[in-house]
Amino acid sequence: MELIKDHKNNNNKYTKKIRIIKYTEGETITIEKEGVKDICEFIISYNDNEYNIIQKQQRENYIVNKKLEIADNVTKDERFNKSFHPKLIQKGLQNKNYLSSILYMNELYKINIVIFNGNSNKFYKTSIMNYPMIFCEYKNNSWHHLEDITVTEETEYHPISELSEIIKQDTGMLIFKSKLKALSNYKVKELEEMCKETSITLTNGGKKKLKKELYDDLSLHYIKNP
Repeated sequence: MELIKDHKNNNNKYTKKIRIIKYTEGETITIEKEGVKDICEFIISYNDNEYNIIQKQQRENYIVNKKLEIADNVTKDERFNKSFHPKLIQKGLQNKNYLSSILYMNELYKINIVIFNGNSNKFYKTSIMNYPMIFCEYKNNSWHHLEDITVTEETEYHPISELSEIIKQDTGMLIFKSKLKALSNYKVKELEEMCKETSITLTNGGKKKLKKELYDDLSLHYIKNP
């Protein structure tokens, strides 16, 4: 009884001494999910059911072996141009955050990885194809699944070359063959006429497009509309 009386008269506020850390339970505490260091791990985790059921400490080895398995199965694909060859793809898959790996996995899983750079608040598409878009965010030197994101027709997508410090630019974005001949075979007037026939605008930001821009836009059009 005396113990109860002592406790009742005790004015020591123990709850005031509790330090809030990320492991403390509470509705107002947000624990940020840990990201991954390789964008390929993010892609595989989204498309591979086995990854999500193995223990966390085993995932690193699983990803290494999975990427090697994918690399072993890379063969010559007639859809790809000469510069996007199997050796290039296989080398990229043996490293982390190579553009060739992202482009190849886009085709492997028929997806379009869209990167949101949390440092600059910019979006980057990694495929020219009309595949379902999967969003990931780069922040704190790691890759995270981006949820509750809304994009519209007005959303601006920036060139992937801006991410050279994050993604190894070992190839260009146009990995597919086009029915066009080499750029040197065309005059500007010819390309302009071809653009008109395919409803491609001849200007960019109010300025006339350069020959290479016209050629690239035509190549993209013919890839999407074979």
